[in-house]
Amino acid sequence: MTEPMQERYRGDRAGLYGRVPFYARKVLIIGSDIAVFAGLMKQRKHVQVFGVERLPERYAILQAILEQAAFASLTELSATVAVPDFDAVIFVDPDLETDVFAATLRMLRPLLAAEGDVTVLFENPGYWQTAPGAAMPAVAEIGEAARSADFHTYLIEPIEDRVFSRVANAAKGAAFDFGGKHFPAAAEEQRVDWSTADIVLVFVRPDYNPVEHAHRLLDADDPGGSYEVLERIPAGFLADPVTHAVINTEKLVCIARWQQQDPGQDRIETLVRAQELFYPAVAREPHFVPAYRCQAELWRQAGDADMARRLLRSVLHVAPDNEAAEQLAALSDDAAPAFPADCPPDWDPARGPRRILFITHPRPHYGLDVLYDGLCRVLGGDAVLEYPHKPTLHGAPPEEHKHYPCNFDWPGAAADLDTVLAQLRAGEFDAVLWGNWDAA
Repeated sequence: MTEPMQERYRGDRAGLYGRVPFYARKVLIIGSDIAVFAGLMKQRKHVQVFGVERLPERYAILQAILEQAAFASLTELSATVAVPDFDAVIFVDPDLETDVFAATLRMLRPLLAAEGDVTVLFENPGYWQTAPGAAMPAVAEIGEAARSADFHTYLIEPIEDRVFSRVANAAKGAAFDFGGKHFPAAAEEQRVDWSTADIVLVFVRPDYNPVEHAHRLLDADDPGGSYEVLERIPAGFLADPVTHAVINTEKLVCIARWQQQDPGQDRIETLVRAQELFYPAVAREPHFVPAYRCQAELWRQAGDADMARRLLRSVLHVAPDNEAAEQLAALSDDAAPAFPADCPPDWDPARGPRRILFITHPRPHYGLDVLYDGLCRVLGGDAVLEYPHKPTLHGAPPEEHKHYPCNFDWPGAAADLDTVLAQLRAGEFDAVLWGNWDAA
């Protein structure tokens, strides 16, 4: 095996911290050398933190941080805490012998709140630094042990070794060497397994319903917690277009409630987040009226009743709905808000033509490709340098998407990264237009 977890801090516990839901108000941490992790959790507002330390020599450290909430065993905790009802139980460095693990889960079950969950962090036996022959159970074995204790595997999340994964990704389809070891060519699933240092598993009761859980948190005036519950729903549950639209609309409801609680939030940031939910929902289910109604309300809250009316009229044209019609009728006839006029500096022709560096996306992209063409038409092809170089903007036929209509034939040679950086340092560009958010 790799070195014991209590002797390393490779970032896995930092990754685990971010996976403990912020809606949890009562948290139990179980494991070895958990004092630092417990201290981090205790810094969250409105959270009660309890701990069970498996290493006797580390118990005093935990007790100094958690005081009466520190315990040496689950049995001691069960006998002491009158109403445990933990929202989240976190296993750090657990004993994963399947029989022991299942027995521990059975002890935990009565301590868990109805919608609480159990999170387990364990080392991946397939990780490239794991010693050959290390006796560690696989995900399926741990899941089966949990099932025997009447728990359902809800989430499986890898924590990757990013340095290794970048090397592996750069060498797809070929053997490669890393860290003094040779890795033969293999299926991509094998490469992912090599680069996964640790795995986080989340278990829930078999009857757990995340939508009902989200509704209860929203009813308790916690839209942030409600949104987080919905955000954690596994992607596999959202394959059905209607289900996907329902969940995204529930998230829009949370955002609208957030906005009501704190009207001082940045309107643009709120709308951007909402648009990222609204458009995927209606792309898959175009006539799903509740999504339009929620998005219209967010536009109204942002002060643009005109956009709210447009959305509602659009959906009512194809999907008549009484509630949407009433919402439209209730909107005021305020004009669209006036936005400040752009005030670019006057162009001095003596300076010569403007020159733009356009960070674009290597794949076909209607918006970015048409924008590049427009810039070239206005400023001239020599005045716009795109990076990375995109051959389909310069007359090369596309390798894929043969019928994609936005291919162009502007002059321009490829520039590597060193050339682009040198030109930036020399001040050769008047503006940088960043169009590839994936690489931001």
